Amino acid sequence: MKHDPKKRSKSLLEQVLDDDGNEIVEELISQITKWRIEASSNYNDGWTRQHYQEKLDKLKSSMDKAYSQLLP
Repeated sequence: MKHDPKKRSKSLLEQVLDDDGNEIVEELISQITKWRIEASSNYNDGWTRQHYQEKLDKLKSSMDKAYSQLLP
């Protein structure tokens, strides 16, 4: 099967923008919620909580950067 450059997988942003992106947005919110729970759960050890907190921090930083690039 040949690779067709015209048939590439959609980026996450393109998926979000397609068809109002309701399903993708819900998946993102669900994943972020899971990370928040894991980051704050007393059932997890410190390393696990830190791992999920770092994921949330990295996501926030990326979102802040992307948002700031949208502003004039």
